[in-house]
Amino acid sequence: MIHALLRYKSFLFDKNPAEISLKGEKLINTQTFPFAGSVLTESGTKPKVIKSSGSFSGENRLNRSLEIQRLFDNGGEGMLFLSDLPPVNAVMSSLSIYEKNGSTDIFYDIEFCEVPAENEATGEKYITAQSGDSLWSVSAEYGVPIEALTELNPLCIDPWDVSEGGRIRIR
Repeated sequence: MIHALLRYKSFLFDKNPAEISLKGEKLINTQTFPFAGSVLTESGTKPKVIKSSGSFSGENRLNRSLEIQRLFDNGGEGMLFLSDLPPVNAVMSSLSIYEKNGSTDIFYDIEFCEVPAENEATGEKYITAQSGDSLWSVSAEYGVPIEALTELNPLCIDPWDVSEGGRIRIR
C-alpha cells in the first residue's frame, strides 16, 4: 500500500512508518434453535485498531520521539490521517519507543483505537463530511452555531474547506 504521510492531531510523521495495519471486527451473535441448527447475526462493529511502527532518524530524532511521547501523555482523541482511507477519530492507546543496537534511529510502535462517532461517555457526536460540505453548511443543517463548530474542530482552519470523508464534531 502506498500512502501519504501519517498524521495524528497536529503531529506529522517525517517519513512513512515502515508498517501500518488496520483491524476491524464485526460483533457476531449465534442463535441456536432446537432441531434447526444455528443462525449467525451481525450486531455491529468493534472500534477499529490501527497499528503503526517506524523510526525517527536524523538530527531531530530525539525531539520527534519526545513530541510523540508528550502527545501520548496528554491523551485525548484526535483525527488520524493515513493512506487513502477516510480520517479516523482515534486515541493513542499504546506507545513504545526504543533503540536498537548498531542503529542511530529511534524506533516506535504505536496503537490507535477508533473513537465511535457518538461517544456516549462524553456526549460527543461526529458526522462524516460529504462532497461540498463546509462548516457553514453543517452549521445550518444541524443547528450548531459556526463559532461552536470552529471551536469543536480546531484542525479545520478554513470553514469553507472540509475534506470529503472527514469527521466533523458537532457536539
